[in-house]
Amino acid sequence: MNSPESSHSSSPPSHPLPDSTLVSHQRNSCHARRWLRRWLLGALAVLLLLPGMLLGANYVWQNWLVAAVDPALARELTISRSRDGDAGENAGTASAEPLPGVLAGLSVEALAKAENPLDVVLAIADRALQHLQENVRDYECRMVSEVRLNDKVRDAQHMLCKIREKREGVPFAVYGKFLKPQSLNGQEVIWIEGQNNGNLVAHQAGLLNLTRWNLPPEGPIAMNGNKYPITSIGLENLLQLMIERGQRDRAYGSCEVDFDPDCEVNGRRCVLLEIRHPRQEGPYDFHLARIYFDIEQQLLFGYEGFDWPETEGGEPQLLERFFYSDIQLNPGLTAIDFDPDNPAYNYPGKKRD
Repeated sequence: MNSPESSHSSSPPSHPLPDSTLVSHQRNSCHARRWLRRWLLGALAVLLLLPGMLLGANYVWQNWLVAAVDPALARELTISRSRDGDAGENAGTASAEPLPGVLAGLSVEALAKAENPLDVVLAIADRALQHLQENVRDYECRMVSEVRLNDKVRDAQHMLCKIREKREGVPFAVYGKFLKPQSLNGQEVIWIEGQNNGNLVAHQAGLLNLTRWNLPPEGPIAMNGNKYPITSIGLENLLQLMIERGQRDRAYGSCEVDFDPDCEVNGRRCVLLEIRHPRQEGPYDFHLARIYFDIEQQLLFGYEGFDWPETEGGEPQLLERFFYSDIQLNPGLTAIDFDPDNPAYNYPGKKRD
């Protein structure tokens, strides 16, 4: 007779061992899940890192591998006066020849006799605006802009421009190609008033030139690093802005106006007008404004605005600077000059035959 221990030990187990095929299947399934998790985590990491890697590669491409723009195209501005110091110190000792065209009548005596010296400046601006509207349809130029944003002066932007002023039956249109800073070299933008739902069309530079961007001109992307939208570019818009500010300041009170009739910018003779607000009050949004008129072309082509000095006796701080140079008047720009499909431009996408 068997003992209880012997009987218990000979009984079959209550849970049979798993089949070897099932065990292998479970192991494979576990390995597959671990591999899938690793793959998904790796793919997610790549997706998270890809934008930074692309931006880094584009930075290297733009700043180290792409040839710098021709210095002749993006040369720095050279401004010289007939004598160092305020423009008013130059007016009495510079050329005594009467100034021609829209500048006629500008003199030390005229400024002294005027009820407000801004009256003389505004009369010049009105004549300049009439001259521009009657004689200039379009032009090609190089624009240099430098602005202070968030208490920091941004790098100067150099851009080749084609601009068609708004005339009867013809909308305002702009084409621009950035030359500097190097990070923007090659970026292009086009805007035509009343077309493309009011949007500009642009593309990025370098390795990021993958698609065309249709952007609102005053949206955060288009305005990044800019003080004014592209809709405000051009000689006529600049002159209109000067007139608006002049009329506003004239209505509030008086100011100091000086001029230098023998100033030069990039070797071209011009007249420099300086408008100064000694005190920060009322609507005044600048301490010193410098306005440049080209004597030959009879155009306002440059403006510099400065803030009040941070300390008494200190230097005025730059607020903004805009210059249009190498101006070719009335070249006869046509629709293709403002078309992203222009074969001479570098917009991505299929070009028309």
